[in-house]
Amino acid sequence: MREKPPWLDDQPELKALLGRFLDKLDRRPATAWKQPPSVTLEAQSFPELFHLDEASDRAWQLIKLLAEEGIWEIKPQRRRNPYDAEFAGARIRLRLEVEPLLREWLNRPRQQPYMQQWQAAVDRSSQRFSGDPLSLKGRPIQVSGHTAEEVVGAFATIGELAASELTLRQLSARCFWGNSKLLDNRQDLLRALYPELHIRPRRLLINIYLPADVKAVLFIENLDSYLDALEQQRLTDTAGLILVYCAGFRGSAERVRQPDQVRIHYIGDASPEQRRRLENWWFGVDEGVLPCHFWGDLDFAGMTILKALRRRFPGIEAWQPGYAPMLARLAEGHRAVDAGKQEQIDPGDTGCRYADRRLLPAIRESGRFLDQELVTWRSCREAGLV
Repeated sequence: MREKPPWLDDQPELKALLGRFLDKLDRRPATAWKQPPSVTLEAQSFPELFHLDEASDRAWQLIKLLAEEGIWEIKPQRRRNPYDAEFAGARIRLRLEVEPLLREWLNRPRQQPYMQQWQAAVDRSSQRFSGDPLSLKGRPIQVSGHTAEEVVGAFATIGELAASELTLRQLSARCFWGNSKLLDNRQDLLRALYPELHIRPRRLLINIYLPADVKAVLFIENLDSYLDALEQQRLTDTAGLILVYCAGFRGSAERVRQPDQVRIHYIGDASPEQRRRLENWWFGVDEGVLPCHFWGDLDFAGMTILKALRRRFPGIEAWQPGYAPMLARLAEGHRAVDAGKQEQIDPGDTGCRYADRRLLPAIRESGRFLDQELVTWRSCREAGLV
């Protein structure tokens, strides 16, 4: 049988079975196999065969026909139940010499391994990089729907934008078909390829509610809790708290107190003078003291944010009005594994007395976490805690 069987296109599952062998050979060439690749006949991978009807009988006959024609060998399952069909659990082992014939039948010519395509593409474009193209040659990057040549070409276009003062996300979107995140965590590669490239840091956006009468600052980890506190404060502005939405670890970023790295978005009707005083304190122009507090999730990540914030805002403390009701309900909380938090790491001591003596010991002893959203600003106020 050298010609493509006329019935093959009418047998999609059998055709897919042949394709599975070519998938294996695409991943590992024939010379790399000590034993020829094989596939087990199972209901999950070949359901039509296990319907036990006329179509399944025909499929089995065609599988045996291909074995007779030397395409593969059939190894029956020796321990199958005596009531099982002959093909149940059988192993189909391909004859490696028929690979060219299968590729012809399925119109699937052998593709050069992606690494080889990638390295060849980098070599062809090496003169387009002002830095070291070897740094790219060993780091193949696959983008769905695009060839290695196209992806390398996209990296080469970055040099044309070296003087454009774009952020990393803007640069990525312009060069990689609108994908703004492809260059995330690849700054080291960009520096090696283009030593002269200047990437404009994306400013941190800090959302702040500034009351008329300021008593302290409260950093809030989660958006829902921030918005809840914001609405309540705007209705009854009595706590005197500057509310800061710190968006997880954003508020603890190293550049959070650098004027050229931050943009503050104000909520409310604070006067220019009030804003000036806040910014003088925030950016260290005025060394005045404002009591600072942090309120977030009662888990190791929340305590880690507190620890990091203390490096940027010395003296910041866990906010007891928010954490006290959470502490009282910690037994209702969730285990790390139930919320996908297994990778959270115990931060040890944060430097905050309340967190280190009350909150962290309670988390460790209970083995439970509690998300901030469980407690509302209204409930804190009604309990006399705000």
